[in-house]
Amino acid sequence: EIEQVIDSCKSALCQTSINQFALYSSCSFAKTEQVFLPINMEGNFYEKDTLLPAQKTEGGYYVETNMIPFQGKTISFISGEPAHKEEDNIFFVDLEKHELDTPFYHIRWTNSGKLDEIYDKEAKRMVLKEQQYGNVLEIYEDKPINFDAWDIDIYYQQKREEISLASPVRLIERGALRIVLRFVYKYHYSKICQDMILYRNSRRIDFATDVEWHEDHRLLKTAFYTNIRSTKATYDIQFGHVERPTHWNNSWDWAKFEVCAHKWADLSENGYGISILNDCKYGHSIKDNVIKLSLLKSAKNPDPHADMGEHHFTYSLFPHIGNYIDGKTIEEANHLNQSTIVWPDHKWLESRCLVKVDTNAVILDAVKKAEHEECFIIRLHECHGGHVDFTLSSNFPVKRMIVCNLLEEDTGTIYEGSEVQMTLKAFEIITLKLFL
Repeated sequence: EIEQVIDSCKSALCQTSINQFALYSSCSFAKTEQVFLPINMEGNFYEKDTLLPAQKTEGGYYVETNMIPFQGKTISFISGEPAHKEEDNIFFVDLEKHELDTPFYHIRWTNSGKLDEIYDKEAKRMVLKEQQYGNVLEIYEDKPINFDAWDIDIYYQQKREEISLASPVRLIERGALRIVLRFVYKYHYSKICQDMILYRNSRRIDFATDVEWHEDHRLLKTAFYTNIRSTKATYDIQFGHVERPTHWNNSWDWAKFEVCAHKWADLSENGYGISILNDCKYGHSIKDNVIKLSLLKSAKNPDPHADMGEHHFTYSLFPHIGNYIDGKTIEEANHLNQSTIVWPDHKWLESRCLVKVDTNAVILDAVKKAEHEECFIIRLHECHGGHVDFTLSSNFPVKRMIVCNLLEEDTGTIYEGSEVQMTLKAFEIITLKLFL
């Protein structure tokens, strides 16, 4: 059904145009993104008259472009000789020595596939604790006393295994924009294929993961043994974030050995931190300096086939300077989860923002048609945990905006015009009617 809605939007807003690509960003944050454009010919990509950086890959190109929140753009492809050759020399890899250099990091890995060094060049410090590892794929026996498919009992930690490489690490792709290394692991009847992706313009380290899973009562986690010391960690929730302890000083802390988070979790000390981002995995464990993310479970009751078969997901390590707000963890997590929509062989007829804000402290959560009135409903929230003054505006001629509740009943201030000044408190949610 969602695909039908997107197709109807494409038909209404775009027209067919060979070798052009209509792009749209539904993310609340501006970003420089590497967008995959499917075309197999040699040539160059342009935004109006500006030549865009591109890297050829299987089935098309990755093209670097700046995306504006809730606004579309058209990228044109012109066949011919590439205007600038791809520069490989920003990424250096030595597969025999197990080393990789990028603009942000120097990385090493072991024979078993664990990362044993991540040196942050900008911060001039190690990401991982000395003689400890990152992206350790850990297997635990998982047999909870009750609720096989829902519970994880704390004693699962008593039986632990690590998964090792089934074949040597391979270089899949290297160019001017990014580098991809492939790690393939084998455990009993299951196979895990991970592409570690690093970028020229982002501190994010992505682990794009394909799993063929056939295990019984086994819990798969990834673990990063970080070089961070903090007594608390921060976890993303639907309209904000919450702090939880990283120690087990009392029974309440002990009970939080596995907790939920949405798009990110973060462990930061003064001046530096490490976040783990995900696009569909929500079980986290952060104790002392160790960040773990639950990836797969193998329950047999009530469904004996739960989790069996193919899985595709991505999680990311995101070291950053400053805390999770200064380091832009919230922005990166949203970028990972809300990739740009691409419509090949189409161009925009016109692209205007229905609504936009002038701060990264406010996220636009929903835009919908009102149930009983001829207007739009928009919902926003403050995401940094503090007071914010901001401007809410539209590229359309707005008659008025009215604050309402979740039942779409008028409850507050009436604003006139297409641009209004607003204030939100920490994690405050606001819903408005927008009349055109």
